[in-house]
Amino acid sequence: MKTFEFTVENLGPIKGASFSSSHLNVLCGKNNSGKSFLIHAVFCILQRLGGLITPTPKQELIDRLASAGKADFKAMEYLGDLNNKIESVMPKIVSALPKMMSKSESAFEGCKIALKINEEYTFSFIKKTPILFKFQVSKTFKFIFDKKANSDDCRVIIENSGEKFPSNEEIKFVLRFALRRFVSVLFPAPVLLTAERAGVVSFASDLMSYAMTKKKDQPSVEGGMAAVELSDHYPSAIIQELILQNDMRQVREDAPFLMVDYPNATNFFNWFKLHIMDGDVVAREGKLYYLQTSNQVNMPFSDASSSVKALVSLNYFVHHIMQPGTILMIDEPELNLHPERQRMLMRAFARMANEFGVGIVLSTHSVTMVRELNTLLTLTSAISNNSEILNQYGYDESELLKEEDVSCGIVENGTIWQDPKGVSHGFSVRSFDDTSDSISSIQSDIVKLW
Repeated sequence: MKTFEFTVENLGPIKGASFSSSHLNVLCGKNNSGKSFLIHAVFCILQRLGGLITPTPKQELIDRLASAGKADFKAMEYLGDLNNKIESVMPKIVSALPKMMSKSESAFEGCKIALKINEEYTFSFIKKTPILFKFQVSKTFKFIFDKKANSDDCRVIIENSGEKFPSNEEIKFVLRFALRRFVSVLFPAPVLLTAERAGVVSFASDLMSYAMTKKKDQPSVEGGMAAVELSDHYPSAIIQELILQNDMRQVREDAPFLMVDYPNATNFFNWFKLHIMDGDVVAREGKLYYLQTSNQVNMPFSDASSSVKALVSLNYFVHHIMQPGTILMIDEPELNLHPERQRMLMRAFARMANEFGVGIVLSTHSVTMVRELNTLLTLTSAISNNSEILNQYGYDESELLKEEDVSCGIVENGTIWQDPKGVSHGFSVRSFDDTSDSISSIQSDIVKLW
């Protein structure tokens, strides 16, 4: 199902384009066509969007909460007209993109970006998703927001142990914060793994240590003081990766996986360990170690292969960040990976989208990954009784992709081309085909000379 649509003008190399997004999104194109530029821009937009859309609490809700200490309301009372709200804040986000992406202002001259969500899908997602959060406002004032799964009913509760009940202004302030957090569920903070991720792994510790020694008087922001210093030098996506690497070293070895109780999660974790990581990465006393399965080797992470270093952030995402509704964006996931590992990685993305409701956005130059994507699509659409071939080649039904859940685009000539016929019979990348045809032609002519 299409989840949202982006329309862009004058965004770096992209002069005018629209892209309809689904659960698993793949972008292809030649070098310097604008794929990474677009992915980084989308990341920054999604990162900012939830915090800028702040519903205003209705006076009736404030009065009921003030008089009874609890109040019920319908989610749709504060989720209506979302696309107009998005449109109103988009210019502010676009104006911040040069700094967030560490790009020159000229790269955004005349830039316009529009985002339109599929409200039907969005509202159905919110309805089925349970939401519960609590926060201590003061020593005597605790606030609770509760929405059950498969329900439109929300309840807010004030627990007050002091003699004086919070004033209407205090209640309004806390309600505004709670409603903003509620709406942000629709725009979960994305995780972007950049094409520089292997390099980030190598220098993360040194850079974070350097940043923590600078500007110690700065107020705390997202990512702490280190992020304040690093924001003057690096794009938001790189800073996020640095913070993620720092967080990775703080995870206890015995810490439970985030989704361990989710259906099929343990099975997927074991599959991921076997087919993607060939082992696991664990933290011990602030240091990372790689435990390789195939060779039964336990080594410091610095001694691990380039493929492990390219995958470690994804491994951390799978075990400690992934949950329904999260968005994983990854630039060139095939980097440093053998073609067989690339195939398995595309199957992993399919399982993450199908089984756990993770949104996937990736760009790739890999013929292998596109061919595996096409296999997962055509197995679904072309073979009505496919259990025999699934067993023969080791596929699981959870890896099969439906056309409506996949969006593919080719970035070229300053725009994005999406096949209006869809992708049920596979995704064709002309530049890949042209290169393959050229190689075949050259080899054929060489054979004729023998």
